[in-house]
Amino acid sequence: IKKNFLYTNQLWEGRPEVLKSIMDNFDGPINVLEIGVWFGEGSTQILLDYLPDNSILHLVDYWDNYISDHDLKDGLISTKLMNSVSKHAFSNVLNKVSLNSRLKINIHKGKSSDQLPFFRDKSFDLIYIDGSHYYSDVKQDVVNAKRLIKKNGIICGDDLEIFPNDEIYTYSKSHLTSDVVTFNGHSYHPGVLMAIYEEFKNIEMKNGIWWVK
Repeated sequence: IKKNFLYTNQLWEGRPEVLKSIMDNFDGPINVLEIGVWFGEGSTQILLDYLPDNSILHLVDYWDNYISDHDLKDGLISTKLMNSVSKHAFSNVLNKVSLNSRLKINIHKGKSSDQLPFFRDKSFDLIYIDGSHYYSDVKQDVVNAKRLIKKNGIICGDDLEIFPNDEIYTYSKSHLTSDVVTFNGHSYHPGVLMAIYEEFKNIEMKNGIWWVK
């Protein structure tokens, strides 16, 4: 990860193909929830391009200041810049949505913790989680997703760079307010890892994308 560059597309190399393969599980129109949209250039673009026609896509994002005080002080420069471009990110998503006529798209601007309680239980076929990476936020998103997913649906997400185990989970506990940390020379998102480790017994993971059927 470059320390001095702000990415608008955060779906790194190799991840789009994994997300496409997850969508191959569905044939006809489905109901989809994406938590965390940002500029809409990564996972959102894949969903816009490859979801079956007439699918319903709900986009949830805060599009406002959310970086922790710890990261504003000591985090990567790319992380610190996130707050400053939130309005540009929202405008970019509005433009993208206006150009799409295949899907039924609903935008929900606000914190996921405020928006998700309004959705009905077991109402989504596919839920993609890539919002705030801080532990308390990811934990809440995952818990909500488990309530909202249909019986045979798929919950998936981004930014699981290291497969969870007891050792790295214990290490992550001391980094609850950090977006990214390094463990044995590998950068990863501790909040994402902890929440997934606590909430799911069996996950699949490839190129940073994780999923649970």
